[in-house]
Amino acid sequence: MADTAASQDEATELQHEQRHVDRAYARLDVMRNRAQQRSAEVLRQGRGGTHQARHDRDAFVRSSLYRLEQLDAAEYGLVFGRLDELDGDVWHVGRIGVNDDDYEPLVVDWRAPVAAPFYRATPLDPLGIRRRRHLHMRGRRVVRLDDELMDAAAAQSGDVVLVGEGALLAAVARPRTDRMTDIVATIQREQDDVIRAPLDGVTVVQGGPGTGKTAVALHRVAYLLYANRARIEHLGVLVIGPSARFLRYIGDVLPGLGEQAVRLARIGDLAGEGLVTALDPPEISQIKGGAPMATVLTRLVRNWPWAAVTEDDWFDLRESMLRTLLSDEQVLRRAGRDVLSKRDLEALAAHRGEGWTEADVALLDELDALLARRRPRPRRPRTRRDDVRIEETLDVLGLDAGMRATAREHMRRQVESESGGPDDVYGHVVVDEAQELSQMQWRMLVRRCPAGSMTVVGDLDQAMRPDPLDGWEQLSSQLPGRLRVFELTVNYRTPAEIMSYVEQQHEITGIRRHPPRSVRFSGHEPQVRTVDEQEMVATAEQVVSAHASSPGTLAVIAPERAIGRLRAALGNAVTCLTAREAKGLEYDVVVLVMPEVIAAEDGGAALYVALTRTTRELIVLRRSTGT
Repeated sequence: MADTAASQDEATELQHEQRHVDRAYARLDVMRNRAQQRSAEVLRQGRGGTHQARHDRDAFVRSSLYRLEQLDAAEYGLVFGRLDELDGDVWHVGRIGVNDDDYEPLVVDWRAPVAAPFYRATPLDPLGIRRRRHLHMRGRRVVRLDDELMDAAAAQSGDVVLVGEGALLAAVARPRTDRMTDIVATIQREQDDVIRAPLDGVTVVQGGPGTGKTAVALHRVAYLLYANRARIEHLGVLVIGPSARFLRYIGDVLPGLGEQAVRLARIGDLAGEGLVTALDPPEISQIKGGAPMATVLTRLVRNWPWAAVTEDDWFDLRESMLRTLLSDEQVLRRAGRDVLSKRDLEALAAHRGEGWTEADVALLDELDALLARRRPRPRRPRTRRDDVRIEETLDVLGLDAGMRATAREHMRRQVESESGGPDDVYGHVVVDEAQELSQMQWRMLVRRCPAGSMTVVGDLDQAMRPDPLDGWEQLSSQLPGRLRVFELTVNYRTPAEIMSYVEQQHEITGIRRHPPRSVRFSGHEPQVRTVDEQEMVATAEQVVSAHASSPGTLAVIAPERAIGRLRAALGNAVTCLTAREAKGLEYDVVVLVMPEVIAAEDGGAALYVALTRTTRELIVLRRSTGT
């Protein structure tokens, strides 16, 4: 009888929530139609009128299109939560705010202050909340409810209906897809502390595998754009990721949260798209990335034979100065004397790379900044309108007097150059896998964020650089503004069985910090097989074939020396990655090939990354001894 009553309660609650959700979607349709009509009316007016009229019309169209994108993005999961307060008020929480005709809220934006308890309330600190409810949607239909009781008195009185099983573990147990979905409905308190941290300064998020640090960083961007729109939307947000695959993986998150004023890029794309075509050996990458290279480049520019430089030379003067520095030993020694060690000078002189590398991009960008200060060609006169625009931009950034003067000079130079304006300055910068950046790459980012407002995300134990940071505090000398460090300690994604196996491998991985604690079990212990290396590809094929019908995603992670053979054998239908390529990604099933070779080739951190990419099953194929 109790089960029957519970089923009836759930059915009644589902019907009640569905009626409210129907009202919210009906209102969303009205809002979308009105936005489309307003945009169409303005477009029908044509391009005539004064310059100011055309400017205002273009601004309105951009605003209308942006609003339409927000409303379209809200279609998926418009409502995902409900808060019942102790005083009787009820709030439904969703992707964007939706009001009825009388301006009464049908849905409150998840970033609004009234929605904060949805992420922050606990039974020990309920924040005035009686019940928290999670709505699980399929299209516009409510398919399941999960309730959490926050108030002990209500539990004793029995006057609150509770249904479902608990939202967080249900959410993290879902099979992965090849695109990252947002976790806005399941953000927990320590993550919410990061999301709502102040805009000013540098917010560092240290988080081990599975802590959701990337999703938290992206939700922080959405929150900052909501809470500080006037300060940062005008300039936009730059999000730096480690690879093109990673950027595709996260690419739907911010649009799904209704935010479009964001550029996603790799660090190697900042000085020009498509420049990176080669890879430096670790030793060379470390030298090029060190802070002393800034002094080397300054000397190079100062000692350059400027009398012989013609106007035509300026077009490619930086892609020729750097090439000369790296290929002419005499020029290199003159510029690097007493700055680089003898060993570093010899290593650079001996290295003959083909094409530009990611480390070279930061050097080219540094040269751009140096050359902009001394370009002798006539510049276009700066107008009063330019100055007004610059001052408006500086007002939006909210800089102190000293930084404002520096930013003003930088922007004026850009206005007078061919770029025509401060187009590469952002209001906020997010850096994922930040532990991999060199000192020269940090300089490149600081130039693009004069306000010093950054979110820096990473895990020191996953650093694959030859010279990893000992602590995030080391960044304080390279980044402007206050440095605040948060640590995420809960692993929501990686099963406890996997993390237990990872901890057993600590002598190989060399991790220095305590791994985050897992909150879920998958029911699958890691499978470890010993295989002759000659049979490794065939065995991997068998394992992949055995999992062909499993739900979710599968990836094969292997050392560099084996990845080509595996890709050739498994084909394009199977994702095959090195540990470096797998950074920041997650899969339901991971087949890890020759982990001991990964550790030997790329270090223990690479193995730590490879071991923790799975959310369900891990199959390890080790080499048999002597192969």
